Amino acid sequence: MTAAELTADRMDELAAAGRKIVEAMFGEDLIGDSGEEYGGGVAAVAGRLALEQCYGEIWARAGLGLRERSLVTLGLLVAQRQPDELANHVRGALGNGVSADEVREAILHTLPYVGFPALATALTVTERTLARYAPATESAGERT
Repeated sequence: MTAAELTADRMDELAAAGRKIVEAMFGEDLIGDSGEEYGGGVAAVAGRLALEQCYGEIWARAGLGLRERSLVTLGLLVAQRQPDELANHVRGALGNGVSADEVREAILHTLPYVGFPALATALTVTERTLARYAPATESAGERT
């Protein structure tokens, strides 16, 4: 087996591990089998790299569970003011077993570190996403 084949095999393993995590977080319908879900071209390459490197290499590591990784990611995305990615990862956090109230608390926890403008944006995105994906059993009256 050549070095290129070993590397390709390793990339396939990482992509498979990443695919499992992404499917658990976001549902099986998010990822197709061919890369077409990323529109082909450079977007398909970026999507595969995300599966291999972000999810297959980093999210799959031992040391933190997926719940904890989701909570860390939420805080980072609030701090970076990335509302679109925050919406994705609020959904992913729910898939990783983080409750809607825990998501809200994690977002609120960022306030002393990121300030009110970033928090306001994050809360708007979070509530919109939770309204769409959170279990109906969680009461709106319990929101902080």
